[in-house]
Amino acid sequence: MTDVTALPFDMPSVEESRPTVTFDLSALVHNWQAVRSFAGGAETGAVVKADAYGCGAGPVGRVLIQAGCRTFFVANPAEGAALRPHVGDAAIYIFAGLSATTLTTYAQADLRPILNSPAELELWKAKGGALAPIGLFIDTGMTRLGFSAEEVRVLAGSNTALAGLGPMMVMSHLACADNFSDPKNEQQLNLFSELSSLLPAHSRSLANSDGILLGAPYHFDLVRPGLALYGGSDALTAQLGLEPVAYLHAPILQVHEAPKNTCIGYGATYKVARDSRIAVVGLGYADGFRRGMSNAGIGWLAGREVPVAGRVSMDLTTFDVTDVAPEKAQAGDWIELLGSHLSVDRVGKLGGTLGYEVLTSLGARYTKRYVIDGNLVSGDEL
Repeated sequence: MTDVTALPFDMPSVEESRPTVTFDLSALVHNWQAVRSFAGGAETGAVVKADAYGCGAGPVGRVLIQAGCRTFFVANPAEGAALRPHVGDAAIYIFAGLSATTLTTYAQADLRPILNSPAELELWKAKGGALAPIGLFIDTGMTRLGFSAEEVRVLAGSNTALAGLGPMMVMSHLACADNFSDPKNEQQLNLFSELSSLLPAHSRSLANSDGILLGAPYHFDLVRPGLALYGGSDALTAQLGLEPVAYLHAPILQVHEAPKNTCIGYGATYKVARDSRIAVVGLGYADGFRRGMSNAGIGWLAGREVPVAGRVSMDLTTFDVTDVAPEKAQAGDWIELLGSHLSVDRVGKLGGTLGYEVLTSLGARYTKRYVIDGNLVSGDEL
């Protein structure tokens, strides 16, 4: 695990007043390998939608290809086309399915649709399918995209509906995998096992990151880790030995004295209970540091947790640093907001959301950097 505060290079100039997020690609590869080891004989793919959960689909795809990953999943054809140059001839499946307007993109970028309805299946057969590999998605209880159980049975009973199609990965998605004791998990497993066995599948896939922890019966032929790759939930971290991937730091722009009973920020929602020191930090909700962190979030500075004091504003957030030695909380110092001391899962809970949203909200205004084996690299150099 890379602690960016100890790396042998400097943080960017604080005069830029820009927060910096550093992505540890060695940790990401470690996480993928940890999932692969836990999944046993199942192939381990990688979900890299939403720009690899905010970590950069290009650099992530390149290091995972080098590690041995050969199957990727993204949300839509545009994401797939953007990923293609980075992953060679690896399989890229598209969750969002198919439309007449995206057929050209599928062909040009060699993408594999995950068909979600009889209409999409017919379009694929009529306009471009032939023997190209596809996915077919079954709704087993999420009630989002996918063929219903009845539609699967109709397909299975037809002599022609699936004729002439290429290799087919049959898939579904668990609704409650983050609650290991929820009976819905086993219900979905049983329904998926039943319905997928009716189809001429060359492979089957059910488990997302949390679903992988449910055990071998859920693994089938391929598992689809997403959040686990990026330093995922605390439960995944504890079970699989995952490492944090994203390290978010922001510069202290000013520290000022706040006498007892001073109010801080918009709405005067925070009043200091003692003579205090307040650090003004250069990030806010325009950077993806959620307004829900107001009076709830924390940072890490000089070996201590420091609380958000007042409301998060668009460009600035204030922290109470009274308990940090003055010489260690000055303008130009960097405060950790995500990383080895503050996990993705914990930060999400503090802000009233999920680790998924924390990662995918890493904003365009950040300076973004990549590290491999402790060395700073360009995302294009991999």
